[in-house]
Amino acid sequence: MSTTSAPTTPQSTPGAIPAVGGERRDAGITTRQLRELAGALERESGYLQSQIRAYGDAQLTLRVAQREEGGPGSAPGDVASDLAEEELLVTLQRADRGRLLLVERAQERVTDGTYGLCQRCGLAIGYPRLRALPWAATCRACASRQERPLRE
Repeated sequence: MSTTSAPTTPQSTPGAIPAVGGERRDAGITTRQLRELAGALERESGYLQSQIRAYGDAQLTLRVAQREEGGPGSAPGDVASDLAEEELLVTLQRADRGRLLLVERAQERVTDGTYGLCQRCGLAIGYPRLRALPWAATCRACASRQERPLRE
């Protein structure tokens, strides 16, 4: 009499990421490193959210000041300075919103188990790169290939 046992699934190991066909890929980071990087992402998210709010508050303050000094006889230098400041605030806010989106996507990868793997080639991004740039979605080689056309 033959007995068949149910197929076993590989146990989760730190840094091991499920891949196509049931094969597992290793992101090359330990559980401790993953916790450290997830904490860095959380801190960055909080920082960016507070910066974005501060830029919004500064824009409101600036608009009030513009209304108060924008009447007839206001100095053209003041108006020009206010416009330059408003443009700077909008630019900084836009940049921080973009980075916040990258951070949130990285947090999603932590949750779904794909954090630490390059989104282009599937290889490990590497702990040193993730430590420097926790929201990195690509390995150094793919990032270089992506940036190369911009530099030429």
